[in-house]
Amino acid sequence: MPHMLESRQQAARQAACLANSSTASPPKYKHLVDDIDLQKEMSRKTETFRVLCVGDSLTEGFDQGGASFHPYAIKLRQLLLNFGFISGADQVVVEGVSGDHIDPDRGGILRRMKSRLEASAFTWVVLLAGTNDFLHSADTPAKVLANIEAAWDVALASGASVLAVTLPEYSLEDMPLAPVLEVNTMIRTRVQIRATNDGDALRLLDLHVLFPLLGLDSNARSLLWGDTIHPSAAGYDEIGEMYESLERSNE
Repeated sequence: MPHMLESRQQAARQAACLANSSTASPPKYKHLVDDIDLQKEMSRKTETFRVLCVGDSLTEGFDQGGASFHPYAIKLRQLLLNFGFISGADQVVVEGVSGDHIDPDRGGILRRMKSRLEASAFTWVVLLAGTNDFLHSADTPAKVLANIEAAWDVALASGASVLAVTLPEYSLEDMPLAPVLEVNTMIRTRVQIRATNDGDALRLLDLHVLFPLLGLDSNARSLLWGDTIHPSAAGYDEIGEMYESLERSNE
């Protein structure tokens, strides 16, 4: 009898877990909503949870040769609303300008980010920038990394956490991909090294690995990529599912 009672109790617990998860998120995000304490904490912070997406055309959502724009923030905003991280669409802000540079001497990414951070408090800053510095200015990976890291520091100093995003692939005959590969290695290394001091306030989203171009078959490439540099609308939505990387707000 004790054994049967224990089995019934275990079955009841499993049924309760299944009932709780039936209205939860898709399996990809199941580990987030299973954490009840996290849900309670997030519900208390819903009104103040704000995300700033900063960068160039890859943040602005450049698509169809510039005829339309579909930023990854559309999908990100939808997911954050669905799972109760935010209560309003204006809590995810897009600060992307096509053709912009992370180098403050040539572009306005850092300036625009500073302006946003001075005007409002943000929980997270998602920084995806540097591609144009290679394509149009032939900067070295070391210089691009220095400018990216300076932007991290500005965001962290504001009290926000930073999602450091590696640069996606491109395919251009006259532009080698090697500098992007090198700077992405540097980004990964720097995030890992800085974890000692910055902890969870600085996290990595390895977009280069998670959202490939060159290794895709023709069907997948035509679905997810609009050209050899920019994703399609469906591709931007895929990127927007970085929601799981923003699972915790600042303490």
